[in-house]
Amino acid sequence: MKKEIYLHQKVLLGNEAAKNYPDAARYTAFMHACEIGSYKYAAILIDYGVDIDFKSFDGKTALDKARDPKIIELIKRTDR
Repeated sequence: MKKEIYLHQKVLLGNEAAKNYPDAARYTAFMHACEIGSYKYAAILIDYGVDIDFKSFDGKTALDKARDPKIIELIKRTDR
């Protein structure tokens, strides 16, 4: 089931789904992935060109939300 979820996300992103569309608090899917520690999903979203510097209403970015050292490193080494 988990592989199917990632496949559906890749299909949506490949068809230009709104990559940076925020929720009510202006948190994007990328920010949520970083916050919950989903390295695989964060990496997929970066590959599809999300805005890694997008800010929420409270001025936070995905890097501010990330706690997993692997995700922090992934964000830091991504070209802006």
